[in-house]
Amino acid sequence: MSKKRVLINGTIFNTVSSLYIAALNFIIIPIIIKNLGVIEYGLIGVINLFSMVGYISFFDLGISNALPKYIAEYKSQNKISNLNELINTSLLFLMIIGIFLAILIIPLTKILTSSVFNISSNYLNSFSHILIILVISYIFQFPLKGLKSILQGFLRFDLLNILLVISESIRFIGIFYFIKIGYQFQIIIYFNIISALFLTVSCYISIFYIFPHFNPFVFSFNSIKKIRKMSSLFLVGNLSSLLYNNTDRVLIGIFLTPTVMASYDVLSKLPMVINKFFGLAVSTLIPVTSSIKKNDEKALIKEIYHRGFRMYFAFIGPIILACMFFTKNFLTLWVGKEFIYLNHLLELMLIWCLLTSLMFGGNILMGIYSGVEKLTIYRMIMGILKIAFGFLLIKEIKLAAVPYSFIFAVLIVLAFLLSLYKKVININYSILFRDVFTILISGIGPFVLYYFIIKSDANNFIQFVGYIVFWCLVQWSLIYLITFDKKDRLTILQLVKFKH
Repeated sequence: MSKKRVLINGTIFNTVSSLYIAALNFIIIPIIIKNLGVIEYGLIGVINLFSMVGYISFFDLGISNALPKYIAEYKSQNKISNLNELINTSLLFLMIIGIFLAILIIPLTKILTSSVFNISSNYLNSFSHILIILVISYIFQFPLKGLKSILQGFLRFDLLNILLVISESIRFIGIFYFIKIGYQFQIIIYFNIISALFLTVSCYISIFYIFPHFNPFVFSFNSIKKIRKMSSLFLVGNLSSLLYNNTDRVLIGIFLTPTVMASYDVLSKLPMVINKFFGLAVSTLIPVTSSIKKNDEKALIKEIYHRGFRMYFAFIGPIILACMFFTKNFLTLWVGKEFIYLNHLLELMLIWCLLTSLMFGGNILMGIYSGVEKLTIYRMIMGILKIAFGFLLIKEIKLAAVPYSFIFAVLIVLAFLLSLYKKVININYSILFRDVFTILISGIGPFVLYYFIIKSDANNFIQFVGYIVFWCLVQWSLIYLITFDKKDRLTILQLVKFKH
């Protein structure tokens, strides 16, 4: 299968599974809030600071980020012994990290619960108990990060996403059933752990299927040393990204209350899902560009950037603009009028999503060794700026500090990042800005049609989705006519036909 076909297929699988998982999350959140209340929902947000989506994931030392690149390279060169050594040793190393962290954190749970975060005395014991159970799960949750990266390195995005969909379905069904019959917030964490355990076991078994020469008893810590330099670069970048994405939770947990944490989760869910969804959709770029011979196919990498960005922004742009236009409707129908005051803050968060989408190309740099170090500097700068703005603003403007700190940080580093793309990928600024302009200006079409044809708010979620689809279809049609060239249109036909 050609590299372009692998890229297209992988993007489709990542996109579809991400949409499904996002839909489950949006369905379950109002159910949790209705059955558990705002305070318990906020407690879940505080506990998630210690989950694998929080700062704890930093301690994988960048190994899981480096794995897709090296797995893809070894596979393309048919280095069986290197693959076995790297897979087994990295999983063992990640498990040791999980055990070490569990031993370190468990004795500190009482202090964290009573002294660091504003947890009510009514919830101290239950919060400490569930936190200990979550920390114990690090023993398999750290290897899970490596297992997912291994499947990506083998370019088995289809298999990985099928397992993710099954795992998330187990989580959704379990949470839905048990909170309906009266269980408290702890059940959410229990099923997060259960679904992660299922995914760990199934991913490990899958390695035997996708790699017939797999030998689970071959180890060599030299394999870790070989990826150490790149892992260290990812480590620094990951820390910056974690600070960038999780600082608000920490600041709210320390300076504000669980109730504000619940509002933050509502405010950030849609923008974070959009960014995560499209981040997963383009994650195929890392192993695909890693297997490209850099000296022979520089033009291909540049084409992947420009054509990829055009497709990416053409798809995401209309969705974000439609969501911005209907934020008030969205909040009312999703979580109720009690959260309608977040309307303008959500609009700002969606502007941040638009700005973030202009940073497309980072995954290409991750696949090109010469670009990783420079990309790491950018991520460090953005993380530091986000912390600084968040800390300065949180006490003065409270929750409003979240969107403003995101926007300020992105605006400052965007110029630096685009110049980096110019140096490493040799992007064409005129093509990039032309694509951005024509895609954004096409949003005038659905805006005008809405005022002349619809003129009313959505009364239910089906109608709301209909409005979003209407907006996107109109804008996508205009983009197809105004922005896309013949090759873009051919790519669209390939996506629809889904041929190998």
